[in-house]
Amino acid sequence: MELPGTHWTETALSYLQPGLVVCGVAWVAAEGIRAAHRRAYNLTKVETTPQDAPGLSFTKVDHEARAAALARGDAYAEERARDAAAAAAAGTPPLAPWGKLARMAARVVAAGVVALLPPTASGVAAREGVNVSVTDIAKQYPLGVGLAVLVLVVSLVQLVRSRAAA
Repeated sequence: MELPGTHWTETALSYLQPGLVVCGVAWVAAEGIRAAHRRAYNLTKVETTPQDAPGLSFTKVDHEARAAALARGDAYAEERARDAAAAAAAGTPPLAPWGKLARMAARVVAAGVVALLPPTASGVAAREGVNVSVTDIAKQYPLGVGLAVLVLVVSLVQLVRSRAAA
């Protein structure tokens, strides 16, 4: 197995450049459509209207509707708090979307390691099919390995603290 070199970045950048050009063209087109839409409906920005223009209707507050919306928001917050308390009582803390993504990524990486390494213990010990060692990677990418180790240590400390608090 060969470690990725400069050819890797050249390949990635060759795919990234057309994508960025497409995004730029799409942005310019969207701005043109927005400007045409404003002109077609004779829309003006609030700051460019004359000072003697009639007041805008959305600046008047409907206090009853506002109170009803606040009550709905409070009810939703209470429902979320009850759900979180029930999950905490069950022993399964709710995961944030990034936590779910991290859990899925960990499973994918674990499945990849299991799929790529030889399945037998003697094969793992002999490192069949793997021509690179961890020390080679650490020598070639000291910053990346250091960052990975730092993340692992911080995660371990957080795990120990969460277990001690529980």
